[in-house]
Amino acid sequence: MEEIKIVDFGMNGEGIGRINNLVYFVDKALPEEVVLINYEKKKKNFVYADIEKILRESENRVSPVCPYYSDCGGCDLQHMNYNTMLKFKQMLVKNTLKKITNNDYVVDDTIPSDKIVGYRNKAVFQVGKKTGMFIKNSHDVIDIDYCMLANKNINIVLKVFKEFFKINNLQGYDFKTHTGNIRHLLVRSENNTTLVCLVVTNENIYNLLEFYNMLKSSLENVGLFISVNKAKNSTILGKTMKHIAGVNKIKFNEYGIKYSIDLISFLQVNTFIKTKIYDEVMKYIKNKIVLDLYAGAGLLSAIISKISKKVYSVEIVKQATDACNKLIKENNLKNIVAINGDCKEVVDNLFKSELKNKSDCIAIIDPSKKGCDEQLLNSLKNCSMILYISCNPIALAKDINVLKENFSVKRVTPFDMFPNTKNVETLCVLERI
Repeated sequence: MEEIKIVDFGMNGEGIGRINNLVYFVDKALPEEVVLINYEKKKKNFVYADIEKILRESENRVSPVCPYYSDCGGCDLQHMNYNTMLKFKQMLVKNTLKKITNNDYVVDDTIPSDKIVGYRNKAVFQVGKKTGMFIKNSHDVIDIDYCMLANKNINIVLKVFKEFFKINNLQGYDFKTHTGNIRHLLVRSENNTTLVCLVVTNENIYNLLEFYNMLKSSLENVGLFISVNKAKNSTILGKTMKHIAGVNKIKFNEYGIKYSIDLISFLQVNTFIKTKIYDEVMKYIKNKIVLDLYAGAGLLSAIISKISKKVYSVEIVKQATDACNKLIKENNLKNIVAINGDCKEVVDNLFKSELKNKSDCIAIIDPSKKGCDEQLLNSLKNCSMILYISCNPIALAKDINVLKENFSVKRVTPFDMFPNTKNVETLCVLERI
């Protein structure tokens, strides 16, 4: 064991200290703390370590409210108070941008979530010998009775499922032997409606209607599905999903737009932060032509169409584009065009045809964690402004590098979409120079 002073945060929320020119990443340590550490893994220039004992405790340390925190891989930051979490995420975005772009951009304070527990409207539980979450960096499952990040109805489903699982002597999935008949429990709950999917290895799961009736006795509006997944990998859902009983959609009415989603539709897990991001986006797009890229089922496209000149909603997944067209028809929206295709190809074609001389065009991009294709970014240099919504500061920084010769970074705002975890959502406003 060695004594070390923690001087900074690492990218994953761990504490950083130094001994004899070696950098130590100490799990769950906070800046200004002095701790005794045990070595976990040593590399050439750095060491991963765990806390054996805290000798001097930070005033920002709190006791985790979740009894599973020390083992569960779902949360990262429960050992720090909320204000420290927000500052860490601001620092994470700022340092990542500086390291990759070599520019010291001003980063706003992190916008807090209205809720820091019970905020998630979707959860996936692992089903093995136990039912719960993966232990950090493993495929071993820790048994949990509830998840403090998930909303009330999701935790009700977890409780009912565990009872059903026990009564029917079902077998959870073993990732080592690839045996067992239930892999995952997927739940989405919002607007007092709950959709539940059992991910199974075959369809011969008996008593599904019994499970549905158990759910129905505890929840007002509930639907049950199964998805068969025989793949020997970590993919959650199979290629298809079968409706067993109950409701099959969750209905919404937001910003004057009526829409519905199912279990596989994209929807931000934190409704409170989603609304704050959408409100911020709407400040920039009044009377503009908007490219809404990676648009999913087109909810944001529909919302911004209320104040935009015209919206092109672009999505590569055909099912999502079909849902967008349905949304347009049901809400009688006249100024949206839903386009199914690869964003880089669609945008390039639009600027060669319909948008050839449109300098008042704004792009909203909300890509996956890997960020945008460079061809797309080069096409977007025709826009007057880009509103980049990112769930990965590294990908955001790399894409800013491609754009920075033509765009200035007007604003960077982190949003706490995922309280108690190291993850952060960021809205970056880029204005053409």
